Amino acid sequence: LFGEGGASELYPYLGGLLELALEHEAGARMAQLSPEALQWRTFEVVGQLFARLAEGAPLVIAIEDLHWADPTSVLLLEQLLSLAEEAPVLLVLSLRPERDHAAWGLREHASREFPHLLREVDLGPLGDADGELLAALVAPATLPAELERRVLEAADGNPFFLEELVRSLADVGALVRTDDGWRFD
Repeated sequence: LFGEGGASELYPYLGGLLELALEHEAGARMAQLSPEALQWRTFEVVGQLFARLAEGAPLVIAIEDLHWADPTSVLLLEQLLSLAEEAPVLLVLSLRPERDHAAWGLREHASREFPHLLREVDLGPLGDADGELLAALVAPATLPAELERRVLEAADGNPFFLEELVRSLADVGALVRTDDGWRFD
């Protein structure tokens, strides 16, 4: 991918990022760098890797739940945003609109610096479809009407929470798996 000389120069940074054991010489070279220099060079190498991968075919980098990412990962993604202008790279990032998280800062940065490349898709709550999802998960009329209402209210249109609530009902034995699906107990 990088040729003979390039790979030996870049592998310590990728290996360090992946927490692989490095050869003694490479490890010693990495240990001499300041944390800032190591981070900067690692970010640069990751960008080079993705750019090279995109030379062969368009590259899609999908990262879910960015609102749970650590600040260093968010900073790396900020550095990678410009890649979409230079190579056929599509970054697909999903995050909750939590304005106090660094991921929201990444969204704001992309909006300011790359408005011509940014496309946002706001996934609102399910609304009326949450009843359909619940019926698909446990079959219609499996839960008593009052419990169904409470589950839907607690999920607040979030399909993940709805699935977790159904799973928790199964965990406590309120929903029992049968040959035909689920039975409320």
